[in-house]
This record gives sequence, C-alpha cells and structure tokens, in this order.
Amino acid sequence: MRRRLDLSSRDITLLAVLTALPLLGYQFGLGNQVEQFPIVERLRDPNFIVGDFYTDSAATFGPRYYYSLLLSLLTRIAPLPVVVLLLTCVANLALVLVTFAATRTRLGATAAGAAIAAALAVANSSFPLGLAAYLRYESFQPASLAVPLSLLGFVWLTDGRRYAAVGAFFTAALFHPLIGPQSAMIAYAACAGADLVGRKRFSSLLSYIPSGALFSGLLFAAWVFPGMSTRDVPLSSEEFFSIFMTFRSPHHYLATTFPLSHYLQLAVFIAAVAVLVVQSRRIVEHSVLRTRLLFATAIVLALCAASFVLVDGLHNRMAASAQIFRALLVVKWAGFVLFGAVAGRWLSTGRPLLMAAPFAVLVATGAAQPLVMLGVTLAVLLAERMPIGRRAEIALAAVLLVAVAGVTIQIGAREEAVRAALAGLSIGLLYLAPVAQVPGSAIAVSLTLSLIAFGWFNRELNLVDRDIFQPTYQWADVKGDDADIARWVKANTPPGAVWITPPQFEAFRLLAERPIVVDWTSIPFQEDAMREWRRRIRVVYGDAPGGGFVALQGLERNYRSITPEQLAQLSAEFDAPFAVIDRETPWPGAILYENGAYKAVRLESRP
Repeated sequence: MRRRLDLSSRDITLLAVLTALPLLGYQFGLGNQVEQFPIVERLRDPNFIVGDFYTDSAATFGPRYYYSLLLSLLTRIAPLPVVVLLLTCVANLALVLVTFAATRTRLGATAAGAAIAAALAVANSSFPLGLAAYLRYESFQPASLAVPLSLLGFVWLTDGRRYAAVGAFFTAALFHPLIGPQSAMIAYAACAGADLVGRKRFSSLLSYIPSGALFSGLLFAAWVFPGMSTRDVPLSSEEFFSIFMTFRSPHHYLATTFPLSHYLQLAVFIAAVAVLVVQSRRIVEHSVLRTRLLFATAIVLALCAASFVLVDGLHNRMAASAQIFRALLVVKWAGFVLFGAVAGRWLSTGRPLLMAAPFAVLVATGAAQPLVMLGVTLAVLLAERMPIGRRAEIALAAVLLVAVAGVTIQIGAREEAVRAALAGLSIGLLYLAPVAQVPGSAIAVSLTLSLIAFGWFNRELNLVDRDIFQPTYQWADVKGDDADIARWVKANTPPGAVWITPPQFEAFRLLAERPIVVDWTSIPFQEDAMREWRRRIRVVYGDAPGGGFVALQGLERNYRSITPEQLAQLSAEFDAPFAVIDRETPWPGAILYENGAYKAVRLESRP
C-alpha cells in the first residue's frame, strides 16, 4: 500500500505546529551539548581553550567529528545559538514529516490518524529503557538528525528505493556512527526476512547486495579509513569495558543494571503493539511497511535479549559498542505509526469513547504512555464488540481522560504532557472540531506561538518557575551558581589558566572559556584519551563505588571533602593555578569569588 502524499492546508498547519512545539522548554547549552560544543568551537577556532584535556583530545577525528564539523562551518554564517535553533526546527520537521507521511501513505491512515502518530513521535518519549531510545531529544544532539534520516531510509528501503535509502542511512551515519549503520542493518534484515516469509525466492535477496555493498563502502571511507591513521595504543577489551560500560555509562549499556520497571514498560508497550496489529489488519493488511516494521521489532527485541549474554556476560566489545538498546527507537516508532493508523479509524466513528482514546494515549507521556496505550487499545477492542449507549460512552470517555491525567501526573513526563496536550488540541481544532478551517488554523497557531512567546519573556520575568516556560535560547539563559562563577572567572582571571572543578561542572569550559583538568560528562572516545580520562578522574576525585550515577555521587562527595594539600598537589601535577570548590569545603587562603554554592580560589602548587 503506497499512495501519493498530498498535504492539505490543515496538514501543513499541523506540521508547522508540531515543528514549533518543542520550542516550549527549548534547551541550549544543556545536556550532552556541553561535550559537543567545545569540539565545535575548537574546529572553528584552533586557539579555543588550548590546554583543555578533553577539547585537545576530542577535537581530533572521532565519533563526533562530522557533526561538529558541520556546526563549526555553519557558525561562520550565524552564531552557534542561532545555528542550533534552526537545526532543531529542521530535525523536528523531518521527524514529523517522515512519521506523518509513512502513516498516511504506507499504512493508509486518515490525516487525523497520521497527525496523532506524528504528535506522538515529537511530543512523547514513552518507555525509557536504556535511556537512549528516543525519537526526539530535549536538546539538539547528533542523534536529532540521524533518527529521522534513518527512519526515512527504512521507509525508502521498504519501497524498493534502495540507493535513496543508502543516501539517507549514510547521511545519518555521518551525524551518528551508531544510529545510521544500526538502523540500516535492521532495515535490510527486516526487508529480507519479510521477503522470504512472503514466499519470494531466495535469489531475490541478491538484489539487496549492490546497495548494501555501496553503503558498506561509504562507511569504510567515512569512518574506518580516516581512523586507521591514529597512533593510539588500543585499550584492551576489558579495560575499555571497565572504563566506559562499567564505570561511566552502565545506564546505557549494561542490561542487568536497568530498572525492572523499565523492562515492564517495554513489555506493556509490546503488548499494546500486539493488540494494534490485530486492530490494524482491516486497515493495513497489505501494507509492506507494516510487515517490515514487525520484523524489525522482532529483530531488535532479539538483539536486546542477546545483549544480556554478549555484553553483560561475555563483555564482547563490539556488541557493547553497538549500544543495541538504542535501536528500540525503531520499536517505538513502529508502535506510534501503527497506533496512528488505528486511531484514524477510531476518530472517524464519531463514538465519544473511541474519539477520546487517541488523545488519552497522546497526553499520557513518558512512563505512563505504554500503560495507557495498552489499556486504551484493550478498552476500545471491548467497546467495539459490545453495545454501549451514547451517554454511557460520554461518561466513560470523561472517566478515561481524568484517569489518564492522574496517571500522567504520577509517573508521566509533565513537561512533555503540556506539549502533547497542545498537539492534541491542535489536532482536534484542525481535523475534528466543527469550526471553519481558517479559524481553526488561526487558533492552533496563535496558541502555540503565544505559549512559546510567554516562555521567551518568562526567561527574565520568571513569572512561572517551570522548565517548560524557562527555555534557554542562548548562553545568557544558562543560569545557576555554576554559571555565575564561570562568568566571573571569564571576566576576572587570566585566559588560558587551567582550572580544577567539581566533577559535574562541564559547562564551565564553555561559559568561562577556560581549560579544566577533567570532568565526568565529557569523556573522549579516542583510546589513549579515554585511558587518561579515567586516570584523571581517579587522581582528582578519588575512587567511588559502583558506576554511572552512583559513582558520580561518590565522586562529588569526595571532592566536597578535598583538602588544601590535595589541591596543591593537583595544581603541581596538572599546572592548574586555580580551582572551583564547594562553598562548604574548608579553605584557609584567600577566596577570589564566592556565591551560594561555590568559591573560586588560587592554588599554591606543591611538588
């Protein structure tokens, strides 16, 4: 099933609203951007914080290179905050458009159903297993562009447009060397498996070889060949595993450390998808994309199960580096587009309960989403098989929405719920409400822009203390005691001086424009540098039990109790004449600057 995508003015308005929606609570200079932007600045200016260990290491060829190179080139045209804002909108539009088009043209959904799927993709994070399987990120990341490009490649490969798919997968791989190749391999395996089950001859699989070979060659040229010139001393598999998987990021890589609740949420999501498969048979029974998405879902789940053995058990470096739980984004997208196809039919029935159901799933964000999606799909399945009076349906719809609101407040993502509710209101106005097209569009756009504008002015007025209305569009919007002391350092201390800082102080190098010895977040992927990063963490912050966030808490405790003698020794070893320490940390000497949480001090080095 494939038909031409003809966008109506309602569709275009909806796509515009969904593209702008994530500007509510927009984040610049936060999250993982603090480990990407130093590389961008160094590629733009070779003299940017020379002597900073992380930037000196990470600015060489590595996984962030092409993404950082693109941003550094674009910052020659416009300031970094403007570049990131525009790329955020591009990524949002790409995700919304590929989801809307796939649901509408490949699954045969109505426009309203496709809109529900697109809104889910851009406004609802759903289950968090592995803390990486997101379709959209709160702050712009390399994955932000790689995800929609990979999904587009999947759709094109399903259509038989193999070389176009290679182009999409390869471009995604330039931005993110895991998501692009991973999605491509899953897509090729899913298409080949579906072909065999569809009783095509085995020889028909040969048609995938030329495009697959081209993709492999492009990957080799872009990533493998340039990396062959490195002179790093390779880490052993056990050392690599110990530093990166066990110590730094077990929450992304080690399946045995993930919370049980996250697995339960995934299981509930899969159960909901199974119900949707049954409900979607009448709509998308002959959809090629539906079949391949189900194969892809099975492949990803099998790989995640294998991760328990290959990664947690055998410590296989290749399997661990693949971060296979990130591929659950394909499963999430499959569930969203299938739900959109089914929701379109529900919305066309005119029955109150069925019309409320899609919006209930949309506004139940985060951890609440899988539970509500399963409950709603089962409830609709029952409602379609038993007679219910209209008044009873209206009462049930009201009870459903109230219950969903309660669940979302308890376990959902509240900031996301605001965006999702706005998306649902826009869909209702554009496709369902008995209002003319122009007034409906005007209300949806005006409301969206008004809330975004309120957030813009609220940055300074601080009328509402909620993240959704406290966006950060530029460096001046990044606030807090850590940002305050960084700005003082920039204005009052010598450029080029190396600083010792608390472990989670990664934005300091960008706000102060001063090199630092080491921090927790910014880990270089070059092998010699990764080894040195681990050594510096141990020397500066001491040892801490556990890994991931538990280890970080231990390092922060250690640093709060650091002594002047220890700081003096660190000053001598790393040629660092200054430090930022906790306000409560005893310090016998002069204090250069102090605020509510930190103080800046000059160190006297001791051999």
